[in-house]
Amino acid sequence: GNWQLVGNPGDWQSIMAAAVMNQTIYSIDKTGNMYATATTSQQIGKADFANTAFFVNTGSALVIIAKDGKLYAINSENGYSKALSRNANWKNTIAATGANGYLYTVDKSGVLYATDANGKYKAVGKPDFANTRAICSLDNAIYTLEHSGYMYYVNPEDGQWRQVGSNYQNAIAITGMN
Repeated sequence: GNWQLVGNPGDWQSIMAAAVMNQTIYSIDKTGNMYATATTSQQIGKADFANTAFFVNTGSALVIIAKDGKLYAINSENGYSKALSRNANWKNTIAATGANGYLYTVDKSGVLYATDANGKYKAVGKPDFANTRAICSLDNAIYTLEHSGYMYYVNPEDGQWRQVGSNYQNAIAITGMN
């Protein structure tokens, strides 16, 4: 396929997290600045995002899980952040993705959680996901990549899973694109 350089060589070296929403790449650099990139980058808001652990598009909003475990909704127009939880409920998160308007996270205990737009969360299925290396969504489903190299389809409604691939031991990330 064809590709086009966005920005100058090296411009993206300081990016620590990114999410896509409405055909725009939202990225956060190590100093905490957030940028919106379509064909050019534009800074959004102030340098308030250096504490970002995970940056996710839920399908209806941009969400940040901070390193201290707190959850924030981000206004993609002005970078304003709204605390969805003042508690550190997401401190033990090891993987995160968005689908169907929900934030899906896996914590160190292996529990898969679904969190709504108000920050209310619930466990989904059994605590079967402690070996998760990465997680993504595609076509309203969730996929996990395990440290063992296996990939699983996960039903976001009940947490039921089935193996869909193997031999991904060297993969460090997965992503879905609708």
